[in-house]
Amino acid sequence: MKIYLSCYKCNHQKKYPSTLVDNGIYELACENGHKISICLQQTKFEQLYEISLNAIIDGYFREAVASMNAAIERFYEFYIEFVMTENKRGDTFDDVWKRVSSQSERQLGAYIFLYTLKNNRIPPLLSNNKVSFRNSVVHEGEFPTADKTTDFCKSATDVIVPVLKEMKGEWDIFRAVRIRDMTEKYGAPSLNEDVQLESPISCLEAIENGATFEQTLKMLASMRNA
Repeated sequence: MKIYLSCYKCNHQKKYPSTLVDNGIYELACENGHKISICLQQTKFEQLYEISLNAIIDGYFREAVASMNAAIERFYEFYIEFVMTENKRGDTFDDVWKRVSSQSERQLGAYIFLYTLKNNRIPPLLSNNKVSFRNSVVHEGEFPTADKTTDFCKSATDVIVPVLKEMKGEWDIFRAVRIRDMTEKYGAPSLNEDVQLESPISCLEAIENGATFEQTLKMLASMRNA
């Protein structure tokens, strides 16, 4: 998936394509000779979510399911770090996460227990049918239809968005974890005055603000064609 960046030193309207990188820091050389570093203010799960929606638009349905599954898993990771940070244990997160980083079932279990401990209720989760569908696509090579892919991604959205809203209600903690993700965790350098912060339009934020999944897909397709 391509993203489009602008140079703050000259013309914000001019957009330059770039390929996604893991650490979130992009080096841009604009047509006027400016060389700048740009940091996207998005979490890993937001980026994976948008990759999934772009894949739906492009007709790559298997890739859409795989990317959405990765988005859910990274969302669970973010929430676990959020709760540990809230309880003054954020500095131990990396060491704890190493113990479960390659075991998705343990990650899910940790997420369910921590969410329930904090909120006295079980979090929204994928149904057994959706889990079976995901496994067939991701692990058994099934080629999903457009309708099944969209239905799965809508269900994943219903898992993520309510909890994301709850986290943003504790903004200081959410922001601290997001900044750490943008810097330390994925290898980006510390943010400073030489790094431009850019906040792309987020599909998840659109849904948080009341847009339907279908409306968000149309919005994304329209932005791509602009």
